[in-house]
Amino acid sequence: MPLNVEAQDFGRNRHRRREAIRSAQATAELSDDVTLVVTGLEDLIDLLNYATGSYTPTTNITVGTGGVNTAHYTHIGGMLTVEGTITLGTSPTMPSNPTITLPPGFSFANFDQFRPVAHGVLYNDSGVGGFPGVLWQNSATSLLFTYAGGTNTTAAAVTSTVPMTWVVGDEILYTFCTRVVTEASFLLLEGGDDILLETGDKIELE
Repeated sequence: MPLNVEAQDFGRNRHRRREAIRSAQATAELSDDVTLVVTGLEDLIDLLNYATGSYTPTTNITVGTGGVNTAHYTHIGGMLTVEGTITLGTSPTMPSNPTITLPPGFSFANFDQFRPVAHGVLYNDSGVGGFPGVLWQNSATSLLFTYAGGTNTTAAAVTSTVPMTWVVGDEILYTFCTRVVTEASFLLLEGGDDILLETGDKIELE
């Protein structure tokens, strides 16, 4: 959910700076025709702790003509839950080691490449059956799909032919939950000192 914050820095004038903090205004687009406006630091923090929306994950999978790549997310108190679907259209391409991204503005709170996230993944071979999958942290903002196959359920790379030969109508159905940090830009009062957080600074929400 896009977050825009309007506030001003009044330099060393502490009274005006405190007033700016109290009157800081944040707007968040909840849908195409609904915008939420909040004022005050407490309301702003509450807003940062909750967000929901849909996005199109960036992926190295070519879904093909008529294909679908969509996901819905909810963020509450630093925990991000995502449910998504990738459905292949005509002339798709499934690369080795397919990946998807987190929603814009989020990154893993505790990134460690190949750290698994709480998830459910199903590779649906259209008209045949399903295969279980595994999701791992791949970068600070992306996840890696693997295949839970083999005698001892070892994680194997997903490729154009694993766990099946991918064709039109095949799907990746997934849900995951993970701790994240988010970005914002607003005036914050901390320990009696005023500080200005710029866009791109990271805030971990407890």
